[in-house]
Amino acid sequence: MPDDNSKGNTKGIEYFKSASMFISSVIIAATGIIATNQYNSGQLKIARNKELSELIPKLGNGDANVRKFSAVSLALYGKDAIPPLIATLADDDENVRTAGAKSLSIIGEPAISELKSAYENRRNDINLRASALYTLGLMRSQNAYKLAVSAVEDPTEDSTVRKDAANVLGFLRDQQAIGTLLTFLKTSKVRDKRLTIQILYALGEIQNVAITDDLINLLDHPAEDVRQATIWTLAKIGRENILNKLSQVESNDKSKKVRRAAKEASAWIKP
Repeated sequence: MPDDNSKGNTKGIEYFKSASMFISSVIIAATGIIATNQYNSGQLKIARNKELSELIPKLGNGDANVRKFSAVSLALYGKDAIPPLIATLADDDENVRTAGAKSLSIIGEPAISELKSAYENRRNDINLRASALYTLGLMRSQNAYKLAVSAVEDPTEDSTVRKDAANVLGFLRDQQAIGTLLTFLKTSKVRDKRLTIQILYALGEIQNVAITDDLINLLDHPAEDVRQATIWTLAKIGRENILNKLSQVESNDKSKKVRRAAKEASAWIKP
């Protein structure tokens, strides 16, 4: 008859065998899972590449809606989609460019370096440079403010780029930009009407009541659409303080559109 020690040894051996079999089973199962995951990962990568290879050529489609849809869809593909999306920023259609910019802003940090390079290369297409700067602004990139101020201040810079730079300063709403924007307004007057209007928009977004008097002078600008933009900028930042001035514009301006804008702005301000 076996003694107690031998019984203990037998139980120990059986336990060891059972444990070994369990561990082996776990290892086999884990190996199978890893292999399956690697296979699935490989399959996903193949599928992803296939989808990209189908989407990217659509960016050259003659239908702007197809190009726009492709630009929107590419946001799902992360850094692999950055080069083709940057190419969309040169598209002739503004909606396609906007879709590309928004997709790049969703991808975020990985796109910043290439966007900055695209903007800084003055040999690039103007729409590409302007939209690259606009996209950096959408992303609230640290580069965006300095690049936008530099563009607005540079008289040799293309007007489209400067317009989008002013737009960036508007939605960044940085009070430090006010000096740059006002300097342009004081020196521009008749020239570059489109940029003047965009800068008025930017100042309306920043909303600093201290600049009200600087803007009132633009109510006698020769271009009626600049006077209209000035009215709405003043309405946004001056509020009740400019009701008397708007009343004068409503009574005296030679343009029916401007008089109507003053009337509507006054109604918007009043409670």
